[in-house]
Amino acid sequence: MAKFSKIEQWDHTHKVIFFNPVEVEHEGEKAEEYQDQVIVAEATKSAIVEALVRRKYSVSDELGIQRQRDTKTAEFTTYNDFVEDVKVRADKILAGLAE
Repeated sequence: MAKFSKIEQWDHTHKVIFFNPVEVEHEGEKAEEYQDQVIVAEATKSAIVEALVRRKYSVSDELGIQRQRDTKTAEFTTYNDFVEDVKVRADKILAGLAE
């Protein structure tokens, strides 16, 4: 199985990080592909977390959730749990780059 993540230069200022490899079959031949990717300016935990959070929440969404955290506690808890999970995923992605 391929390592968990790999990085390639995207353009002059961005990198693309591929992660979550899976085995696939094309015309009877087995191969590995990455299920997911994120484009970042630098391969840091904060950049990866921000990019993954942006897939689900815009900046405006996050500000609204933060502003109403005391009145919409269930929504805040869902958001916060998601962000904590993303942080764990970012650590795993970075660890995969070091393999």
